[in-house]
Amino acid sequence: MRRRAFTAACALALLFLCICPAQALDEPLREAFDLSGVEQAVPPEAQQALKGAGVDEAADGGLLQRLLQYAQTQLHTVLRRAVQSMVLILGAVLLCSVAGALCTSEAAAQYIPLAGTLAIAGAAAGDLSSFLRVGPQTLQTLSDYSRALLPCMASAAAVAGSGGAAAAKYAATALFMELLLTAAGWLVMPLVWAHIASVAANAALGTDTLSSAASLTRWGARTAMTALVIAFTAYLSITGVISGAADALTVRMTKTAVSAALPVVGGIVSDAASAVAAGAGMVRSTVGVFGLLVVLAVCIVPFLDLGLRYLLYKAVAGLSLPLCDKRLSGLISGIGSAFGMVLALTGCGAFFLYFSILSCMGAMTA
Repeated sequence: MRRRAFTAACALALLFLCICPAQALDEPLREAFDLSGVEQAVPPEAQQALKGAGVDEAADGGLLQRLLQYAQTQLHTVLRRAVQSMVLILGAVLLCSVAGALCTSEAAAQYIPLAGTLAIAGAAAGDLSSFLRVGPQTLQTLSDYSRALLPCMASAAAVAGSGGAAAAKYAATALFMELLLTAAGWLVMPLVWAHIASVAANAALGTDTLSSAASLTRWGARTAMTALVIAFTAYLSITGVISGAADALTVRMTKTAVSAALPVVGGIVSDAASAVAAGAGMVRSTVGVFGLLVVLAVCIVPFLDLGLRYLLYKAVAGLSLPLCDKRLSGLISGIGSAFGMVLALTGCGAFFLYFSILSCMGAMTA
């Protein structure tokens, strides 16, 4: 469910990037909606990926090409670091396999898996200490940027005639981003570390007594993230439909009342209001595309780091299964699962912001 929803959001984002017209915004519009504040709030990692591009370049297809080139450049660095860690872990597995084959004492052979557990844990310690922090840090970065981006989009949507819907979506996104940050710090990340401790202790003890604890921690983290995604999607959809219908009715009634009260001037005022709404709609679309690009730029490296480590740890676990004790293979797979949990946590934050931006961009006005 979570993966399908996130994939759909990414597909919609790419669709908007492809069809959005390339139009530069007038200086009055930039000042009215404080677009310079949106540009200044872009995180440093996103500025590096976008090469300092601003809102006016958001509709240019070249920005997406810059991001793809940046991702390709980062992929080589991330892959090299990940492969180095895997080589150390595979080395530990091979040493344990050779030691087990050469050891003639049954009593001494019992300590080989314990030594292998310590060696694998030591080799993975650098990855765990460095990259498990990436998830919460990325969530905080996205939350900070949303405080600059979403008010601008909400203001443009309000001028365009979707004030109630924009306010509801902004409030919902701010609320659930804070809930996700709180859940990450107080629930998800402690469960991730508990999962790692459980699989490590299970491998060291040589029993399956803690396997159920490892499964429980993994289930708890996934359930918490899934519940937040479902609640956010449902809340944003329901409030958007209700407030959007109210906004459409208000706009129609206002136009009718103005035209009826002032037969000649009222039409002019109504047309002028429509022109202002059109300008605000252009701001909303352009800033929305820029926001989608910034979110993508922020998440590129964390997704590559966490995703590659998840895949490589799982691959190494499969390769090591016929070479060593199954406890060591289970430890490597369990560490990979921890990276997968943090990757899902980061994806939840990106999904919240993507869904909110796309929802604001798609708000209908009458």
